[in-house]
Amino acid sequence: MSGSYWHVTTDQHQLLDDPKHQALTYHEQDGIEVDWASEAYEAIAHMYSMIWYLADKAAEGDKARALALVEEARRNEKAGFAASPGVAPPPDDEE
Repeated sequence: MSGSYWHVTTDQHQLLDDPKHQALTYHEQDGIEVDWASEAYEAIAHMYSMIWYLADKAAEGDKARALALVEEARRNEKAGFAASPGVAPPPDDEE
């Protein structure tokens, strides 16, 4: 699957600290240079941290249980998405 959890983590569920994921590729949007690759990596790192915070809290500090919860969530990501608030529609163009 493109964009897989495994594309940004190791087999031990550690977030990859790989410079290619943090490449400085700038694109101009509305006259402002935006570093999309860096922004995407930062968003991934934030979500990774939130996943592990919630797993650790649910497992009450039991690291093996937290790992099992993260693996269960990874295997059931479609059910997780279905339980989420979903995706917001794109904003209307203001032309």
